[in-house]
Amino acid sequence: MVDFFSFIVQWLVPNLITVSNYIRVIPVFSGYRDEQKKLSFTTHYLDVYSEYVKEGRIQSVYELDVDLIITLDNLVSVSYFEIEMYERFNKPSADPKP
Repeated sequence: MVDFFSFIVQWLVPNLITVSNYIRVIPVFSGYRDEQKKLSFTTHYLDVYSEYVKEGRIQSVYELDVDLIITLDNLVSVSYFEIEMYERFNKPSADPKP
């Protein structure tokens, strides 16, 4: 059986309580990892959020009520993610890697 790993890229929502066992996040991207553990983005939340801003329905993404609350016990890993850097590292190469 092949294991697939899901992922979600999110913005951390500032928490005014300094000690807590949960975090609030706003989804940005989500998807899964294939058998080679390569990321496949399936949902681009920012596209929809920007449509709401362009239509004048909201001024800020924080008005959308799309926050997710995640307990720290459910986190497996957390790291910084920059889409431009990810794309630079993962662009097709003319020279095959050995």
